[in-house]
Amino acid sequence: MAAASDDIRVLVDSFLAEEKTLAGYGDFVNTEQPDEQEWRRLLVQNGEVTDGELRVIAYPASPKREFRLLVLMSDHCVTRLDYVFDRDGAHINDFHRPMGYPSLPIRKPHIHRWDANRRIARVDKYPRKLLYAIEIDDKITNLERAFKWFCDELRISFTGEDVPAWPTRRLV
Repeated sequence: MAAASDDIRVLVDSFLAEEKTLAGYGDFVNTEQPDEQEWRRLLVQNGEVTDGELRVIAYPASPKREFRLLVLMSDHCVTRLDYVFDRDGAHINDFHRPMGYPSLPIRKPHIHRWDANRRIARVDKYPRKLLYAIEIDDKITNLERAFKWFCDELRISFTGEDVPAWPTRRLV
């Protein structure tokens, strides 16, 4: 059995509990998916660049300005905010959902927090998918507000210059 320091769950817990800052500069770039652009910034902790990353995926042609915010470790998503409506359909938490998480379909923007999904991780394996989500505050109505709220939730310090502007629609 792996030592506690090798336990992925403990490593993620520790990473998320500590203050982080953003490294470098971000700009939206096209992905291989039509109508999808991505913004990435590495995360710094205790003065050192980590294997953590803050990622924004935006859908510029979406009339509702849909997007996702993700924190990844070792290229595995450990927390995700989905500001999408019809793109994925309703999110449903299964019978094994954490206390306080609704069983009804979630049709509004929501967050998949690590603490709710930690139990589906293993000592040596990240969850393949974050299963459990809860709606976010209705006052979070755009990318800028969501970015600021998400960073505050995840202890990521940022400046006004770090907040990504909505990307321009890509030309085909």
